[in-house]
Amino acid sequence: MANEDPAKAPEGTVTAEAYLAAQAALEREAREVLPFKTDKCTYDLGPLRQPVYWCKTCKVQAGICAGCSISCHGDHDLVELFPKRNFTCECPTSRLSSMYRCALHPSSVPPKPPVTTNSYNHNFEGRFCDCDQDYDPQECDENMYQCVVCEDWFHETCLNLRLPSPPNTNASSTSNADSAPEPASTSAPSPLTDDPDSDDEDAGPPLRLPRSRFESFVCSGCVLAPAHGVLRRWAGTPGMWVLETLQYEEDGVAITGEAEVKDGGIKGEKRKAEDGDAEDGGADGDGAPAKRVKVDEDPKGEQVEPSTSASAFASAPALDPEPSPPQTLCHAPPPHAATQALLVRLLASPPPRPPSASPRADLFLAPGSQVRWCRCAGCMPGFRGLEMLLEEEETWGPEPDEGDEEASEGGGDNPRSLHDLGLRALSALPRDQAINGLEAYNRMRDEVRAFLEPFAARGQTVGEDDVRRFFEERMELERSWDRNYSSSGDP
Repeated sequence: MANEDPAKAPEGTVTAEAYLAAQAALEREAREVLPFKTDKCTYDLGPLRQPVYWCKTCKVQAGICAGCSISCHGDHDLVELFPKRNFTCECPTSRLSSMYRCALHPSSVPPKPPVTTNSYNHNFEGRFCDCDQDYDPQECDENMYQCVVCEDWFHETCLNLRLPSPPNTNASSTSNADSAPEPASTSAPSPLTDDPDSDDEDAGPPLRLPRSRFESFVCSGCVLAPAHGVLRRWAGTPGMWVLETLQYEEDGVAITGEAEVKDGGIKGEKRKAEDGDAEDGGADGDGAPAKRVKVDEDPKGEQVEPSTSASAFASAPALDPEPSPPQTLCHAPPPHAATQALLVRLLASPPPRPPSASPRADLFLAPGSQVRWCRCAGCMPGFRGLEMLLEEEETWGPEPDEGDEEASEGGGDNPRSLHDLGLRALSALPRDQAINGLEAYNRMRDEVRAFLEPFAARGQTVGEDDVRRFFEERMELERSWDRNYSSSGDP
């Protein structure tokens, strides 16, 4: 083979050098897609906020971790659910062991009992959003957003984030006015399409709230939940936008009240840093105190207490205040009257299943919302179960695979080569199976060597037909052995 010019190799053939180069390129691409270790199951770590996957092939309402999604379900049809909090991998439990044993746990260990602390919703049946539709990545061509509280995913259109399409101006003037699309409300200007911050790169009607104006959102169902009165209390205030009551300034770009939201905080007088600020998020990374809403005094100079008059934000069950509240004065802004009236209506008559143009209670949080929530002794009990709004959650992720950078640059041995992965899998097998695997590998190695030696001696390129003939003859030989073994009557 060395005597031939690789550039003149016959069609349908490939040189060993070209094959190895192509294999290395495939492995580099695989490292870019999976730059982390997949040899550990997170079951033994207990409940974590971690990336979770659902296996459509197994068709069981059970979530699996990133490692098991590759090592155990790599050839299955998976749906990536992204991070789920307080979640334990179910791959090694009896929920899935009847079909597939977890490859990252010893086969001699019995299946673990099903996890009772996991929270399952329709995401683990392949459905998402309030519309409860199946998710097909090949057909879904719109953005989806994850609720920070329930962690379900919602379609952009189901959230009514886009303005209605404009009426068809080419329609006949004699068309029935009742059949024409109802124009969008003109009570407040809409965001301009040339707004540089609109992030409106997608085709279609403009966004009612540009993506750069919010970093997270809470779905309507969570806002209207009985225990979440604190969310309704803050809804519609600066940086806590509700689409139905969102208003723009005369320029059609600036949101009414947005001037009070600046640099991830609230524009206003800086308060003196108090004990506990570092723990409650009241200071930024540089140690400077965060900006708060300066609403602890009304125009008359009197202190303002949290309002409890509106039924839309009925208080949660009384809880003991924190032993050391980080602040004593309440900094919650006054309730937004229009939003409170809307929420009262929605509590009495919840929004219908989307798609629908009916008002919703979705709450869109501006960047830096975590430092704006009031943490006084009166407000903190309302955040029980909503701690994810106050502090950034720690999300577990698989360890990066050591040596990937060196391997991708061509230096040193490739720690993610097929040979290396094969040895890893072999070392995980029981001793008798590992010995049988090594014997099979040695037989295959000797047979391939015997097949290639005549070609090397003649300096001849191995063609595709030659390789196919070799494997066909080998498979026929194995079938002959099986027939002879079966006819011998041996047990």
